[in-house]
Amino acid sequence: MAKIKAGIIGCGGIGTGKHLPALKALSDRVEVVGFCDIIEERAQKACKEFGAEGAKVYTDYKEMLKDESIQTIHVCTPNRSHSFISIDAMKAGKHVICEKPMAKTYAEAKAMLDCSKETGRILTIGYQNRYTKDIIFDYATQYCWDHPTLASVDAFQLTDADYEDFKKLVKSRNFKYDRQSEKLLKTLKEMAEFEGYMEGASEEFKALEKKLNHNLDRDLDHFAKPIKEYISQEIITRYFYQRGAVMERLKDDKDLEKAVEVLGNSAEYTRILSVPAAASAAK
Repeated sequence: MAKIKAGIIGCGGIGTGKHLPALKALSDRVEVVGFCDIIEERAQKACKEFGAEGAKVYTDYKEMLKDESIQTIHVCTPNRSHSFISIDAMKAGKHVICEKPMAKTYAEAKAMLDCSKETGRILTIGYQNRYTKDIIFDYATQYCWDHPTLASVDAFQLTDADYEDFKKLVKSRNFKYDRQSEKLLKTLKEMAEFEGYMEGASEEFKALEKKLNHNLDRDLDHFAKPIKEYISQEIITRYFYQRGAVMERLKDDKDLEKAVEVLGNSAEYTRILSVPAAASAAK
C-alpha cells in the first residue's frame, strides 16, 4: 500500500513536539513531504529531522498546497489562522487535521465545516483527549457546559463546592490508582522473602499494608491543592487558550511575586545588579 503523503503548516512547538513525532511513529504508513513556516530556518530544521527523502520547505503555505502529491495537511499555526488555512487546504483538495482550538469564532468554525461538506474533504480537529479516560478533562468539559462564560482569568476560582463535585465524579468512575508507597512495599516484601526475613516479619508487613490501604477520600483531600491547580488549568484553557493558561499558572507564583517586589524597589534592584566592591577588587 502506498504511503500517505502529508504536509505540515507551522513548524513550532506543537508541530515538532506532537504532530511530527506522531507521524514519524507511523512512518510505515505516512511520509511528510512538505514543511511550511514563516521562519524558514524552523521549517528546514523540522524537514531535516522528520522529512521524507526529497521533502520540500516552504515559507508560503499556498505554494505548498499546489503540490498535488500531498494528500493531507496538518495545520499547527496560531489560533487566529486555523480557519482560513484549513479552508484553503480543503479547497486545494487536501484532507485536514487542525490543531485545537478549531477556530476563534463560531462563524469561522462553521465555515470550516461547510467547506468540508462542499469539497468532500475530511476535516478533523486535535481533540484527542475526547477519547481518553481523563477525569479532569471530563470534569472541565462538564464545567464549561454549566458555565458558558467566564468574566476573566483573575475572577476565576475553583470553589470548595466545585471540588466536591469533582470528587463525586472520581468516585462514580470507580477510579483506580497506584501509589509509590504500595510499589515500594511490594518490592520490600519480595526482597524480604528472597533473603529469608519474611517469616519473622510477616505480621509487621500485614500491619503496614493495612495502614497503607487505598483511601480515596483521604488522598483527594491530602492532594487537593495540586489537583485543584490541574483542574483550574484545564478549565481556563477552554475559555482563554494559552494566554489564559499562563496567567492561571502565574497566579500564586512566589518567584514572580518576589520579582515584582524587587522591580518595585529601585534600591534593592540596584544592589542586586551591582558588583560588590570586594569582588571587583579581587579581579
